[in-house]
Amino acid sequence: PEQLKPNFWITEQKTGKRRQVGLPEPLLGVSVWEVGDAVGDGLWGVEVVEIVPGSPAEDAGVQLGDFILEAGGLDITASRDLLRARQQYHVGDEMPMTVWRGGELLELTLVLDQAATE
Repeated sequence: PEQLKPNFWITEQKTGKRRQVGLPEPLLGVSVWEVGDAVGDGLWGVEVVEIVPGSPAEDAGVQLGDFILEAGGLDITASRDLLRARQQYHVGDEMPMTVWRGGELLELTLVLDQAATE
């Protein structure tokens, strides 16, 4: 398996050297738009407006124009809700997601990957 990379830096007091520490942050691979109104059938969610190629979202079948209604057991009505859902998981975990697409509810499973670190 690939070595997990840390996701933040600390500076050692004695030496002043910086090093990365911590667990990697999981990547979903979507950008969303807060709709501010029911998306259909009285359901609320956020609209997918961008998908990162090769991301967990793309691999799970998320499509542009989907509305994410639930992720990780949390209702998603704002982008912050999606971030909160993601924070419950680690790289390699499976996160359930409910999307609304063209009048149908779909259950998807994202296998979370590691977000890029600079």
